[in-house]
Amino acid sequence: MESAQRGAALAQALDTLAAVAAGVKISVIVDADGLVLARSGTEPSDETLAGFSAALAGLAHKALSALQQGTLKRLLLEGEAGTLVAYAAGPATLALLVEDQANLAQVLFATQKAAIEIAAILTQAPAGGREMDG
Repeated sequence: MESAQRGAALAQALDTLAAVAAGVKISVIVDADGLVLARSGTEPSDETLAGFSAALAGLAHKALSALQQGTLKRLLLEGEAGTLVAYAAGPATLALLVEDQANLAQVLFATQKAAIEIAAILTQAPAGGREMDG
């Protein structure tokens, strides 16, 4: 899959997530370095969410590995004003901020499905037949 097609597919996955999971303020797909691969929503800054999500996912991966608990599936940080949700999505992380009043079970279900779709998009061979590193 070419880069432009991949970007469009990632954006579509986030748009679908926003359509089926009410209460999502912002969502981003970030690589391990915190670079935004795709985004949806506007508040707060997607760069801030991307940076923290990449750092938290990296730390969670290390902690789970050290504790022999396997690989990261999902990370949840619940605050008074909402929840940060992050799912492993192949070589990337899907992170979102969710309003406090949202149906969290619905959001988690939709986010898990989106993460699986995103992982598939990111691990498809680019033009020329090479697999993506990750």
